[in-house]
Amino acid sequence: MEELQSAQREKHSSQAYYVQLFPQISLCKFIFKYDRSEFRCQPSNQALQRIFTINELIKRKLSVFGLDEANKSLISGSVSGALGMVFYVPVEILKCRAQIMKDQYMTMRQLLPIIVKNEGVSALYRGFWVNCLRDVPGWGVYFYLYEFLKAFSKKTRDILYPNTDYDRAGNDWLININAGGLAGVLSWLVLFPFDVVKTHIQLSREKVAPKMGYVFKNQYRLHGYKYFFKGLSPTLIRAYPVNAITLSSFDYINKHFNKD
Repeated sequence: MEELQSAQREKHSSQAYYVQLFPQISLCKFIFKYDRSEFRCQPSNQALQRIFTINELIKRKLSVFGLDEANKSLISGSVSGALGMVFYVPVEILKCRAQIMKDQYMTMRQLLPIIVKNEGVSALYRGFWVNCLRDVPGWGVYFYLYEFLKAFSKKTRDILYPNTDYDRAGNDWLININAGGLAGVLSWLVLFPFDVVKTHIQLSREKVAPKMGYVFKNQYRLHGYKYFFKGLSPTLIRAYPVNAITLSSFDYINKHFNKD
């Protein structure tokens, strides 16, 4: 009887845990569904929803180890990035292919069977390993930087202005916004060359995709180091506001629903 009651309590606790997480999942859907176009943003955003949700689940599980928020985020971000590769890489392939179409517009449903028919299922995973090198450490660094910059900024503020009477909650919100923007910018600065090589491999039409090392060496020989930073400026300009809003909003709603 006691074992049955214990099992029921565990079941209800587990259900409550996931019910508690539903607001965060819904928030992900709200944050990332900013473009109603049929193809160009939504599939990628759905992949991001899953990565954010997986990250949050893993981070909660890591709480039992007594790690600080930054280190928990480093681990959970890397793991969520690795797990996300299964569905994120095909989306990246489809997105890259769609973006270079000049004469026609194709939805994911139209483009997917064409690629599979002409190039095989393996074409959906071109550049898989360079994607892993970009995204597995990339998501870890991204979430780590956000938590680290938040903690550092708040600690510095409290040291410099220990007795200042101000709206601390409002100031924390500004710190979170800035930490999110800087996390996005800094993570792109570190990982942008891998993104360039990843796109080069995914857009190649050779039967056998070029190796990552070959692309690095060949493009450096032909174009120099500047090739690996093409398009960096607009990416960074976009990265700050997008990540500032995304991370700070997710963080705020997450804490609001879990403050009890």
